[in-house]
Amino acid sequence: MDAQKTHTEEKKILLYELQLIIKKLYPHTKTINPYQATIDQYLNRYDVKEYLLYQELLHAITILNQRGRLKEHKKVISSQTDVINTLELLQIIPVDQQSMESYNVLYKRYKTTLFTSLSAGRTLKKSRTTVYRHFKSLQALGLLEKTDQKQDSKPLYRLLENLYAEVKKENIYQEAMGEWSDFIGFVEF
Repeated sequence: MDAQKTHTEEKKILLYELQLIIKKLYPHTKTINPYQATIDQYLNRYDVKEYLLYQELLHAITILNQRGRLKEHKKVISSQTDVINTLELLQIIPVDQQSMESYNVLYKRYKTTLFTSLSAGRTLKKSRTTVYRHFKSLQALGLLEKTDQKQDSKPLYRLLENLYAEVKKENIYQEAMGEWSDFIGFVEF
């Protein structure tokens, strides 16, 4: 990978320093990347230095975001968001905010059902060219896939795992009282 195309040497040094700082702060914390096989296929065309920097930076970002994360055998599990953020920091893939907003709108509408680019354009209220640009970005991020199925000779698309879904939060009172909803009182023995 050309350093001039992706990022300056100064930025690369700062990224190395960041991962060294995290390694010093959390020397015994281990991480697991469940997306390793998918990313290896994508990163195999880059040189070893870039690949190793990616690995170390992903480890650091996962540790920084470890609160509330699942753990497996005392190892913090990397999320897709960590992978995307790492790739964006290294400028390997650009993350387009408009494409992510389009993804959220499409996910609210289609969830797991198949759809055409025309129906997506109607949902997003965007032109065909804009929809294809968003589709290209979402496919690069692994959030959209083109299926082999067709509808009236038009290819059908499917959304993959929803990373940026809005989580419905109950207020704290309802959440606490949910456990007591079927409570009928204390019983004496």
